[in-house]
Amino acid sequence: VRRTALLHGMNVVHGEDGWFPHSSTLHVDPLGFCWESSLCRMLFTSVTARQREVAATERKIDVVRYLEARASKPGYGRARPYVLLPLQLLKDRVNVCGQNSTSWEPMVRRVLSLVPAEFDVAIRLHPRERGAPVWMAQLLNANTRAFLDTSRSHELQNVIAESAGVIGGNSTVLYEARLIYGKPVWRFCDSWFNGHEELFPRISLHGSEPLPHVERLAGFTQDERQSDYADWFLYQLLARQAPVSM
Repeated sequence: VRRTALLHGMNVVHGEDGWFPHSSTLHVDPLGFCWESSLCRMLFTSVTARQREVAATERKIDVVRYLEARASKPGYGRARPYVLLPLQLLKDRVNVCGQNSTSWEPMVRRVLSLVPAEFDVAIRLHPRERGAPVWMAQLLNANTRAFLDTSRSHELQNVIAESAGVIGGNSTVLYEARLIYGKPVWRFCDSWFNGHEELFPRISLHGSEPLPHVERLAGFTQDERQSDYADWFLYQLLARQAPVSM
């Protein structure tokens, strides 16, 4: 593993799973902390033909491998469109070293205030979460637009594909939604999202500012530059991975 890292010009390796390419690889991070990775400071200029080819190939492989293979586990299949809100663990390093929230309640309430009335909000707990907190049960009883995903029968990839967009903190679900599915995405926390507002607009946890580019929820489309940006960003993530077999 150390030899492979050196070949990548990086000196720290740590395991991570969550979004598609991580399923069979070790993730290589030059600093060892996602929230202070050098990728935060890499600004888009242009994408090469090779970068576009690799990104497109990996995207196609992942969709085929994970969507078709898991088609037996559907999404929510709801009549009303919804925005997905995946919740990280409160002890997540980015949260602790960033905004250091002690509860996701402010984030959930903020999302409900931002998302247009014609959209529901699907709250998805982290797989390691033991259960919904008391405040969430009270909120769900008082707000019919929000619903909680408590069933493991719903495949995450299909849930993303069916969604109108995704809002979250440091969740790798945001990467999947934006780079693999081309969904509109908004984020609360800093991380690798830093400096890439075109792909991951930042919204304030506290405040009254409207959701940036809310019209994207009605029918999101990427122009050529955004598509190149997404391919470049995906390529940078792929370039930081080393096959386990190596």
